[in-house]
Amino acid sequence: FRRSTSITNGRNLRCPLSYFLINNNTVIGVLKILTFQLEKILSKTRVLSTEFLLCRPLMQFGLSKSINTVVGKLRLSSGKYFNMSAVSFTVGRKDCSTAGVDVSKMCAAHHAIDKHVKDGMILGIGSGSTIVYGVQRLAQRMKDENLSVVCVPTSYQARQLIIDYKLTLGNLDTNPKIDCTIDGADEIEVGTLTCIKGGGGCLTQEKIVASCSEKLIIVADGAKEVNCLGQKWKRGIPIEVIPMSCKPTQQKNRRKVWR
Repeated sequence: FRRSTSITNGRNLRCPLSYFLINNNTVIGVLKILTFQLEKILSKTRVLSTEFLLCRPLMQFGLSKSINTVVGKLRLSSGKYFNMSAVSFTVGRKDCSTAGVDVSKMCAAHHAIDKHVKDGMILGIGSGSTIVYGVQRLAQRMKDENLSVVCVPTSYQARQLIIDYKLTLGNLDTNPKIDCTIDGADEIEVGTLTCIKGGGGCLTQEKIVASCSEKLIIVADGAKEVNCLGQKWKRGIPIEVIPMSCKPTQQKNRRKVWR
């Protein structure tokens, strides 16, 4: 065995990797043992998954039908590593929430990027801690899959994230029509999916970008879910005041009141 591991550290999100060569007589037993050991390791670290690379084609072992019943947590994919045929087993956690809020956010953000982002898209990038994980995942996919995605920020923070991860920066002047925007929320009402947004101070720009988007994806961990808005978010409903629109807004409000 040659084993190397790495965990989440700042902006460098990496999954631990283990490489090994095995034969068809021992593969199932080894996978069982390794999966059991991984459960103990993953419960103590902030990692999302561990990947095993078998340097022989999977069909040689005849495991394609039995793999899910033998080790239910394995996800299969094939690929090329170091010019050798390989099979990749990704061992993931059953429940991301057991690793804490950070890993839950990571899971949600990764799922949104993997499911909704496609090559050639104009993508709105929102704000908040959850979106950081989304940008990290997007940067990884763009590098691995050679994707072409233009990113339109909803805030200064989002703009800096796009620049820091060397993504293609766009704006509403050149990209007035956005395919999809991925953003966070301060609180989400489960029954209606009504959200409180704007607690980070970017409410207006977030709404403008969202209004230009064909699809809006709100990414959040389970801690943001409530039965009624205001149960957890105690800072009130965010309102952004734009100085240049102060007088016109006052006049419109007066007309509405007197009518």
